Parts: sequence; C-alpha cells; structure tokens
Amino acid sequence: MRTVDSHEWEAIDSDMPNESMTSVGKRGIPARVKARGERLEHQIGGSMIKDKSIQERHFPTTTCFGCGPVNPSGMHVRSYRADDDTVVGSFTPRPDHGNGLGLVHGGVISTVLDCHSGAVVFQAAIDRGWFSEHSMVAPFVTAGFDVSFLRPTPLGPSLDLWAQIEQLTEQQAITNAELRFDGKTRVSMRSTWKRLNPR
Repeated sequence: MRTVDSHEWEAIDSDMPNESMTSVGKRGIPARVKARGERLEHQIGGSMIKDKSIQERHFPTTTCFGCGPVNPSGMHVRSYRADDDTVVGSFTPRPDHGNGLGLVHGGVISTVLDCHSGAVVFQAAIDRGWFSEHSMVAPFVTAGFDVSFLRPTPLGPSLDLWAQIEQLTEQQAITNAELRFDGKTRVSMRSTWKRLNPR
C-alpha cells in the first residue's frame, strides 16, 4: 500500500463537482479553529474565545469512545459553542486512525462527526432546560445518519469541525455537521437524534 501525496489530493479535489457540496458547506462556515491543549481558541464575532469544551463542562466523567474526557484510549473530540445551536471544534487524528493509504478511516470520521453532532444536540437541550427526572441533561441517542465523503481527509493534521441544529423538538433533533481541512469540506453528515425513553 502506498501513501497518497499532496499533489494527488489536489487532482482528486479538482475532479469533485461543485454540486456535491452540501448547502451547509456553501455557507462558508465555520471560522478556522485551532486546538491548544485541552482548550480551544476560536474566533466568533470578531473576538477570540477560550473556554472548556461542552464535553468537559457538562459530561466530565463520560467514557464515550469518541468524546469522553476520561476515556484513556478514546478520540477526545472537543466541541465548543459558536452561537445559538451551532458548535465548532477540531480533531487531530492519530496514526492508528488511518486507512492504510495516508487518509483518515471513514469509520473514524463518522464517529467524530457523530460525537460532534451530539454536542450541539445536548447543548441545545441544556439551553432549553430539558432535563430528565434525575436532573440530568435530556438523553438523546443517534437514531441514524447519512454521511457523504466528498474529498479525501489527510491523516495527521488538525481537522476543523462544525455542527448545527436543523430541527429540534423535545423528542427529536436533526443536525448537519461537517469535517473540513484546508478550507474545504471533506465530509458532511446529516443525523437524526431521538429522545431516549425507558421501555
């Protein structure tokens, strides 16, 4: 197996028709974000914001493989509020997140975007005061998602994340999310989240 070099990336990118970009991707969001240790510094409305992630603030003991702060072997996805019902973040893939061709594995990307989408759902639930009977944030779970792999995603550099609520009720949320690198949307995801009700 060989590694795809940067010249081939551009060749692949140039073959991608513009119609494959999602409507979310054409809006020109998010602003570039930059990871700095456990914190993220990002520009929102002309000001730089430093804060704990949604995961660190609201779920500090979560062991989720994708975003759990206390999972030692997890991916530690971190998401930060950008504005109402929108979150941004970044993710730096490790060597073991590759597909053997110098690219990030599609399953890893799907997990990252799933967790990042979850952050916007949980933040929206918190903002609206939706809690369970035990004063915990209203539990939502992924009911399904559609992923579009628009361009190859390089293994190694930091990748930008964006997610936004499309529709929201106390029982269901629909989100749109993107993973970007070098100013281009690499992967988009549309997810449906359902309120978890004990049966």
